[in-house]
Amino acid sequence: MASFALNEMTIFRLLILITCVSTIILCLFYQLRKHGIAKYLNYKGYSNSNIFTLFISIYAFFLGFSIVTLWNQIVSARQATTNEAVSLMTTYTAAIPLKSSNAFRNSIIEYINIVISEEWPLMDSQSKMSQKAWDKLDIIWSQFTEVKAHNEDQRNICDIVFNALSQSCEHRIGRNIMLYGNLYPLIWIILIIGFCAILIEMLFQDIGNHIARALFEFFTIFLLISCLYLIYDMGMPFSGLVRVDAHAFREVGAYINQMSK
Repeated sequence: MASFALNEMTIFRLLILITCVSTIILCLFYQLRKHGIAKYLNYKGYSNSNIFTLFISIYAFFLGFSIVTLWNQIVSARQATTNEAVSLMTTYTAAIPLKSSNAFRNSIIEYINIVISEEWPLMDSQSKMSQKAWDKLDIIWSQFTEVKAHNEDQRNICDIVFNALSQSCEHRIGRNIMLYGNLYPLIWIILIIGFCAILIEMLFQDIGNHIARALFEFFTIFLLISCLYLIYDMGMPFSGLVRVDAHAFREVGAYINQMSK
């Protein structure tokens, strides 16, 4: 039920920014070569050596590992969001036969509205949960304890409601854990150092044809910066360009509102 949100205009602006940064680095390369920095350092480069080939292979592995890991994290966040919303829907519908559950069910509706209107924008802008939503969840639990079961069937229903509400809280905690910091900091150090090392090596290599060299360097730099930004963006599943939106909560909220009419 949860979906990914992509802003086409933001992506277009990002591509322009990456293009500008790549062009600036390329111009910097030209200026450094123009002033003979390679001869000054007496450095011929290792582009054709086995050690540099091994270095590129290791760096490519870390890039691929980071992207795959974070993509799986986004898929997990989407699934957790869907499960959380479905658990709330189960909680609401299962509690309908309980005569003393009106306040409890109304609080669930209010909680869903808070998550959609306040918490999701807060997760996108500040990568944190809404305290108002946490407070409403406490109220929901408090109201659930006041729901009375008058016979065995209603006690069974209370057990179903309790399990569904517990699962919703579990998925909410999982959503909170996945807000940011989903890539080990040491991997970021490796990626940044590797990026700088590749730029240094590219600075001193000589393809021969200046146009061909400029094109190769531009697209290589563009690709590396794009990969690094993608990794950074995917590290926060609920914010950025590729993010999990509140579609599941909106669907459940619409279903519950229609049911309550």
